[in-house]
Parts: sequence; C-alpha cells; structure tokens
Amino acid sequence: MKQYAIVLAFILMSANSLFAAEPDRQEKSKDSRQIVSYGFKIGFDATSLYMDDIVIDGHNLEHYNRDSQVGYNLTLFSRFNLSKIYIQTGVVANYSRTAITVDKNSWDSELTEEAQAAFSMDGYCIDLPIQIGYNFIKDGEYSMALFCGPRVRMPLVNTYNTTFVNFGKTDIEEQINNFITSMSFGLNCAIGRTFFDIEYDFGLVNISKGISYNEDQLSGNGNEIVLNRRHGTFSFSIGMIF
Repeated sequence: MKQYAIVLAFILMSANSLFAAEPDRQEKSKDSRQIVSYGFKIGFDATSLYMDDIVIDGHNLEHYNRDSQVGYNLTLFSRFNLSKIYIQTGVVANYSRTAITVDKNSWDSELTEEAQAAFSMDGYCIDLPIQIGYNFIKDGEYSMALFCGPRVRMPLVNTYNTTFVNFGKTDIEEQINNFITSMSFGLNCAIGRTFFDIEYDFGLVNISKGISYNEDQLSGNGNEIVLNRRHGTFSFSIGMIF
C-alpha cells in the first residue's frame, strides 16, 4: 500500500512540474485571479470509535479498547477563492473500518474472569463537506492554509455493516443513522497545483439508531444491548487543483 502511495506522489509531482514550468508572468497573474477552481484528492484514513454508552446484558460498562483500522477515500471538490480565504465543497467517497473490544464482566470488580466481546464496523459512505480555509502563507506557488467546517456522512445501504462477536444473542442487527453530522479541521500545504491535506473529523451525533436481536434470548432486562458512539477519523491525502 505504501508503494502505491509513493508512486502516486511522484506522478502528481511530475504533473505539477509540467503545469509550473511556464514562467510567463501573464499566466501567473491569470491563476491568481481565478475565482473558482476544481480538484481531486485521494488518501488513507484511520477511524476510531468513542463510546458514550455501553450496555450489555443490562450492565453499564465503561472500559473498552479501540482498534483503529486503515481505510481509503476519494474526493472531488470545487473551491471558491476570495483572496486569502476560500470556501470548498464537494463529494467524498470513502471506505472505513474500525472495531471495539470490551470485557462484559468489567461492571463487577469481584469478577476476575474476563468475558471478551467485540464488534466491528466496515463499509462505504458518501460525505458532503463544506469547509472554510485561510491561507496564512501564500507566496507565489507556495501556500499553507488552515481549514475547518461541517460534514454530513451518509452510509450506503447494504454496504455498511456491524459484526458482533460473543454478545450472547442471535440474529443481532444494527440500524445506522442515515445522516451522521461531524466537524472537521485540518492543514493544507500546496506547491503549485499539487497539495497535501492532513485532516481530523470528529462525529457530533450518535452513529447507532438501534440494535435488534432474537427476542427469545432476552432475560427480562429490557434493551440489553446499547452501543451509542461517535466516530473520529484522521486522514492524509494528496491531490491536484485546476
């Protein structure tokens, strides 16, 4: 995977050198007056889950272990340039995956034997971000900007799944919220038309809409499985703007 990323970086750098090889001042002034620009970027990300509520077998649990796993993304965007400030919006297609492990006996300090349970999430989503950036460095072909803004994530039906292990129930299914809002912020570094983005996106709402399972397995404790959680995603991407 790292080899593909290195090869891609060289290809984008080579393409950028072709665009930047024209020293004509008139062409540079034309680029500086460009109000609307377009671009794409691809990258990798790591997603973690932050648990607000964990209820298993009617017991509230507080301790858990996160397993951040690598996914990937592709973004097509348009940017509106206003001097040092820009507004960027677009569409992000991404594949993400992550997992949580928890000890079901951790609610009772007298229980010494662990009972590990785990669940994992993976699938495809479409994100719609709106970001505002500020170029605190803008010198010719070199620029550096901070950006932030809201984002709406829409998990694609039949591709985004939750897998449960050792929860003591059968036919466990989870409904994921159709719209997951979040806030992102990051750093953009550009050399000519090539740029790098480092970004962190944290969820503002609960991912889970509800969990159902075989009613015959209930022991009378009501809703025995609750996994309220938010996501946090760190990503690195490389792209070009035209």
